[in-house]
Amino acid sequence: MLSREISSTLGGRYLTKEIHPFSFEEYLEYRHVHLTKFWELSPIKNDVLRLFSDYFYYGGLSEVFNMQDKKSWLQSLYQKILYSDIVIRKGVRNERSLRLLIRKLADSVMQPTAIKRLQNILQGDGTKIARETIASYLDYLHESFLTFSISCFTDSITERETIKKHYFYDNGILNLFLFQPETKLLENIVAIQLYKMYGDDLYYYNKNIEVDFCVPKDGLLVQVSYRMTEDATRNREISALQKAGKFLNAKKCMVITYDQEETIPSVELGMDIEVVPVYKFLLVEHG
Repeated sequence: MLSREISSTLGGRYLTKEIHPFSFEEYLEYRHVHLTKFWELSPIKNDVLRLFSDYFYYGGLSEVFNMQDKKSWLQSLYQKILYSDIVIRKGVRNERSLRLLIRKLADSVMQPTAIKRLQNILQGDGTKIARETIASYLDYLHESFLTFSISCFTDSITERETIKKHYFYDNGILNLFLFQPETKLLENIVAIQLYKMYGDDLYYYNKNIEVDFCVPKDGLLVQVSYRMTEDATRNREISALQKAGKFLNAKKCMVITYDQEETIPSVELGMDIEVVPVYKFLLVEHG
């Protein structure tokens, strides 16, 4: 049963416990890599970096860990979820539009997307589809644990419901749809971690400037940048954090990269901006 079916079938006599794909720390434990407090200064770090590449591209679904052909197994799992948990269970008649919607969400995983824009894309081949139907499809994807969404903190209540950033619960599933996937996989894996930590308190910020993620109640701002080796990229990411940080009275600002690490003093914010490699960010309790 899906979560909504559990609620309607069992009434109020149940407890809900969501089980997510393996975290990176759990994946390391599965591979018999046990972190100590100072693991970055030990040979274990080499194992962490080697295993992270596999986790980054193929995700945390435990059944795939020992598969030789990981992509084929993930593709078959996706097809099962699509047909069993959505098309058949929900009685979806326009399967073609549903498939196209999922592909579009994967392609635009880093960008805020309005339901109206999704409607225009899906109707590009002449197929009629209502906004209400698209909203229902998005709910189905969330119920089946394929995708989740976050809203813009500065939007009105109505805009928060109609313009969102959409992410996938697992990098392996997202990677099925991508070509040259690294940048999108990086932001998606950061979104997964933050969503597990903060749930509905997680937003993105977009008021003249955009910050990838923010948690206003904790004063946290997070940018994601695969590399910050170019001055233009570096200045853009830092400037956005500084401007949004002033408005939100930020207490902590971070840039998550694939493998760069440094500390950048910010006079404007009166604090340091942390640049953290993603594998270390995912192991925050062992930092």
